[in-house]
Amino acid sequence: MRKDLSVHYSSKTCEHATPRPLKPFIDAMWGPNLDVCATPENAFCDRFFTKEDDGLVQPWDTHPDTVVWCNPPYGREMPRWIERCAYYSGLGITCLLLLPARTDTKIFHRVVRHGELHYFRGRLRFGDAPSVAPFPSLLCVLWGKVHG
Repeated sequence: MRKDLSVHYSSKTCEHATPRPLKPFIDAMWGPNLDVCATPENAFCDRFFTKEDDGLVQPWDTHPDTVVWCNPPYGREMPRWIERCAYYSGLGITCLLLLPARTDTKIFHRVVRHGELHYFRGRLRFGDAPSVAPFPSLLCVLWGKVHG
């Protein structure tokens, strides 16, 4: 039986809800407390920005205890989210990014490969998609670089 992968190849949406089974692992390891790309239904943290809030233009909290969760839209805007996380990392904020493992891209070589990378075995199922994603995923940790 052929699985329907059209949702992953379609341009109908570039937003894919974070797989809920990841939450206990992410919370235990890093404890994110600001989700910058969420909906009220799929927010990973109590504090979050929605598409309407536009986390790309909102000021993010720069308190040293802030840990940002970012499962960005997987479209043309994704590099902007990665760059924004890199910027806040430079301000001392740890940012966690859930990304497709696309090691052949410019943004991977410019930013992602410099983070702490965690690869997932198998393919993730995003939200209520009927099947797993057609691409491997990784978690990139951009540690806050300002200490003290």
